[in-house]
Amino acid sequence: MKHLSDCCVDRNNNFNLLRLIGASLVIFGHSYVTYGPQGTRDWINAHIPPVSAGQLGVQIFFVISGFLVSQSFVNRPHVFEFLVARMLRIFPGLIVALAFTVLLGAWVTTLPLRDYVSDPRVHDYFFYNAVLDLRWGLPGVFLDNSFPQVVNGSLWTLPKEFALYMILMVAGAAGGFGARAVANLVCALAVVLHLQQTGTYHLSGGDINVDSVMFCFLIGVLFFVNRDYIVVSLRVAIVAILAAVACVKFDYHSFVALQVCIAYCVMVLAYHRWLQLPMFRKTDYSYGLYIYAFPVQQALAQSGVVHRFGLYVLACLLLILPLAVFSWHVVEKPAMRLRDRLRRRLTAPVAKVQT
Repeated sequence: MKHLSDCCVDRNNNFNLLRLIGASLVIFGHSYVTYGPQGTRDWINAHIPPVSAGQLGVQIFFVISGFLVSQSFVNRPHVFEFLVARMLRIFPGLIVALAFTVLLGAWVTTLPLRDYVSDPRVHDYFFYNAVLDLRWGLPGVFLDNSFPQVVNGSLWTLPKEFALYMILMVAGAAGGFGARAVANLVCALAVVLHLQQTGTYHLSGGDINVDSVMFCFLIGVLFFVNRDYIVVSLRVAIVAILAAVACVKFDYHSFVALQVCIAYCVMVLAYHRWLQLPMFRKTDYSYGLYIYAFPVQQALAQSGVVHRFGLYVLACLLLILPLAVFSWHVVEKPAMRLRDRLRRRLTAPVAKVQT
């Protein structure tokens, strides 16, 4: 029986596929919000009340992020390199998506184009969001939608994720990954503080949606730290699902049980030898799907051209996918190549100067 440590030594995994599924779940969940009416529960939430499609999608993202970012720092424990890599993963795609959103806003705004362009809220939206100080609205945009005045509701996770990157970087630089016992102690303390809503309260604001994704990130870190002891087993995954169902039914630590179950199932789906799908390993459209989806969904809802929910979801996916493909091939992948070049320069041996 394989352990996580046996599986994460190469790129034979389904993480890109799982991220794609996570982004699709977010789009599906947000369709209920943007199509309306407000308060409509998505299919997953109607059948599994503790979670929704959007929550589940984001939780998948954060489990994978906690696991892989920890692995990245351990493999390359260089603070500057880690920081640059994380910034190049988030900001280039985000900045281009913000520019697209501002242009989309100019197309759908109720204001005259001159008034829209000269409105300081347009500049604030672009520049503040580009540094993860979130602004939600653009002047005259989506005022009468089912979810009004929010141009891109998906962006709320990005400041949380980047903050977690920085916390992990500081912990790693301080030796938090130097020994498994130390790493477990640090993670356990973070989990306890998080569950008590003290250590991370300023990041979550007490929002259960934020709490769940941050907790999933911590579980991802714990899984990496203990990778030598965690088996990858479909049978264990089934037991975890049954245990989570029982905990939810009897309201016994259901929050913890659900997140741990989701995290473990993500690892099994990513690494189990029977489930490998190599076709998804070279492309990752998930980030583009995630950051472009909400404004496109809002614009399509405002247009009123689609009158059936199923067709609305399908139309959203068809409109968003080309933007995600563009984002990956034109923005994200070149940024990753730049990251790799910077890594080679940082790790290249320094030639001795002859005197």
